[in-house]
Amino acid sequence: MNQETMDKVYRLVDEIKNSAAYKTMLHRHREIEKDNRVQTLIASFKKAEANYNEAQKRGGHHPDLKRYKQELSKAKAKLYNHPLVVEYKEAEKTLQEQLDTIGTKLAAAVSKRIRVETRLSSIDKGGLSCTTEKA
Repeated sequence: MNQETMDKVYRLVDEIKNSAAYKTMLHRHREIEKDNRVQTLIASFKKAEANYNEAQKRGGHHPDLKRYKQELSKAKAKLYNHPLVVEYKEAEKTLQEQLDTIGTKLAAAVSKRIRVETRLSSIDKGGLSCTTEKA
């Protein structure tokens, strides 16, 4: 790519990073990092997730699989219902929708044959990482 195209890309990135969704996501991330209650919820979620994943390796034969699944579900619900996490996830979703729109329009402008897989078009199976780039 030539320098002019790369300059346009960098301007687009700057515009995205100046969006309300991106700024909100970074701000909530910083608040989450500092909030002891949320950090405790994240640790509980990760522990429950690790327990469940370890038990699941043995399939349906682990005696505590059902209990670990319930513990994981409860830990996830507590974490995802915390107001800071709710706001973080909402901003993350908005930003992802914006990126998906950009990617889809860009691909369509190049060729109708290009298929774009968007994050929101599939089920989000992961846990909460609350990780973003440091500003």
